[in-house]
Amino acid sequence: GLWISNETTCWNPLLDDGDAFRLAVRLRIDVVFEKQHTVAAYTDRDEWFYEHCEDGMGADIEVKTRRAIVRAAAAMGGAG
Repeated sequence: GLWISNETTCWNPLLDDGDAFRLAVRLRIDVVFEKQHTVAAYTDRDEWFYEHCEDGMGADIEVKTRRAIVRAAAAMGGAG
């Protein structure tokens, strides 16, 4: 996470759906849902980040989606 300057707001796309969504939108990360995976990708380099969902698209789908988005964003940052 990251504490914003006023020290009362935490930004953490691994824990917050809204933060992960905003990150995906700003970086134009594609999110795709497959039968047993959530996939996040940035197509400029054709890299795909898969997160396996143990029970198909059950309870952990939000966690896995956030993680896939963050992994794609991290790879974009390291691509420079």
